[in-house]
Amino acid sequence: MLDGSVLAGEVEGVPVWMGMEMHQVGEEGFIQFCVVRAKVPGPLPRGFVAAPRRWAPGSGQEPANDLFSSGDPELDAMYLFQSDEQNEGRAFVRDAQVQHALRSVLRSGQVAFVEKGHAGIASVNAVTELEEAQRQFAVVACAAQGLTESRGSMAVGQ
Repeated sequence: MLDGSVLAGEVEGVPVWMGMEMHQVGEEGFIQFCVVRAKVPGPLPRGFVAAPRRWAPGSGQEPANDLFSSGDPELDAMYLFQSDEQNEGRAFVRDAQVQHALRSVLRSGQVAFVEKGHAGIASVNAVTELEEAQRQFAVVACAAQGLTESRGSMAVGQ
């Protein structure tokens, strides 16, 4: 469904949408991106963020003291991890299902993120082909489902 400048729909029950957004990228300033998001259909650790490392401010600034590692060098090279509940966030991001979900959204020419209860990808190139939009919706919906499946199994295991 096209609503103004946003394409929205559902993939396997997961709400998805695509639109153009402005984001500050390090010292480069604000850049317009085509952003594809999927609502994570379950809870995440409070304040959990997996931010693209390449969007972080330049190395001249002090790193935030509430960042933590995933324990996986590939993911740590791509993301900065943060959560209001650092121990819960750390346990969450070290779960194999979460790591698989985070890897599933890493694509050439795009950056992946998890923020405000959404999994997403962003690209400087607008998506103009229906098949590509459907593929990107499927990628973020799968990642969102993967994050939720992990939370469900963690809650059951506690």
